Amino acid sequence: MEFNHPVGDYHVHPDFSIDAKGSLREYCEKAMEIGLAEIVFTTHVDSNPASEDWNKIIINGEKKPVTAENLKIYQDAVKELINGNDPVPIMVRCGVEVEYHPEVEDSFLQMVADMNFDFVLGAVHFIDDGLLTVEKDVKRLLKKYSPVELIEKYYKIVQKACQVPLFDSLAHLDIYRRLGTKLFGEEAARIDYEFLDETLEALVKYGLPIEVNTSGIRHGIGDWYPSKPLLHKARQANVLIGGLGSDAHAPDQLAVDFEMAHLIVHESYPQIYED
Repeated sequence: MEFNHPVGDYHVHPDFSIDAKGSLREYCEKAMEIGLAEIVFTTHVDSNPASEDWNKIIINGEKKPVTAENLKIYQDAVKELINGNDPVPIMVRCGVEVEYHPEVEDSFLQMVADMNFDFVLGAVHFIDDGLLTVEKDVKRLLKKYSPVELIEKYYKIVQKACQVPLFDSLAHLDIYRRLGTKLFGEEAARIDYEFLDETLEALVKYGLPIEVNTSGIRHGIGDWYPSKPLLHKARQANVLIGGLGSDAHAPDQLAVDFEMAHLIVHESYPQIYED
């Protein structure tokens, strides 16, 4: 790849995340191979104490609870990559993707804040106890809520997440589109919801940027998160962009469709490349 401006991938899951593969160094080697200037690791951190499967981090190949001690092991591994005996010749930042739940305890968010990560990406994947990216979970939720009600519940949680000062950016704004028209019908593509307007207003009010997440390309929906029409609407509402993210869960997924994404984002938000 060749870019006219320094481009970084701000959403990368190394093998500390429970659903990812590839070591920190393997990601850096791939990033250098494809011409990225920066890589930001965002290991999953689930804030839901009721989650049996997701509130874990992988330490030495084993699932461990998300604690300050285990997060410190991850931080130290990134520091070793940067400042150790064999440092990588690329800009590297240590971050996390924090799953936000309305009932999250302040003490958990404070624990993450006290870790002083370089970058904290906020995210909403869950409605009640169901993942919006898992078909069986969404089908179960749709027995309880209509598609519009489910999408509205998602955005109401996002609005609460906007008020969390810990977050540097918000991940994949319309992630429910991953299952698209298959389960949500035409409602998935609509951007004229009142609660969506309220969400964009909240993002502006609290100064929370959104990412342009290109993983929708590899998910087969042929677009990004947010969709290009929603990205245009966000631009009109003066929502900030926090960078590009591939949401990579393996090294070969880095910077998917970044050639097109960085051109469009630069055209819409030139200030993020001029700062």
